[in-house]
Amino acid sequence: MLNNTMFTTGAGKRLTFSEVVESVRAFNELPDSKIIVGADSQKINKRRGFSFVTVVCCITEGKGAHYFYWKKYRKPHRNMQLQAELSWKMWQEAEDITKTILALIKQGIDLSGIPTHHDLGYDGESRNHIKGILGMMKAYGYKPEIKPNSFVADAIADKHSKH
Repeated sequence: MLNNTMFTTGAGKRLTFSEVVESVRAFNELPDSKIIVGADSQKINKRRGFSFVTVVCCITEGKGAHYFYWKKYRKPHRNMQLQAELSWKMWQEAEDITKTILALIKQGIDLSGIPTHHDLGYDGESRNHIKGILGMMKAYGYKPEIKPNSFVADAIADKHSKH
């Protein structure tokens, strides 16, 4: 699934998926630790399409956090209208979150009830997709969060998706 995917740390160091798995596994065993997976995307240009970033954020209450992310460029179907393109983008982000969590679970990491952060909010065009995406994520057993509580998507993934 993500075995050949290269991840990057917040400090810019490149890691293999196996290295990320070992770090997340060790982190997950710490007391007061929390793992959150979130995603965001930005339209870069017509040639490259969209930059999709998925983040695995490891937080220790009162001690800080570190994170890993992977990025993929994708283009929508060439004849997609704006509204369809927006829908495609949001559902692709949710799929990337799920793909990342499942890849970690396959490596034996217990992520039951993991929080997921989505770049969705009631003030923008994404409001029409909140019910569907959150329903799907809840059905998978995750705990989805949206704006203003989805800082992994809104801050970290957003930052790395802009180039």
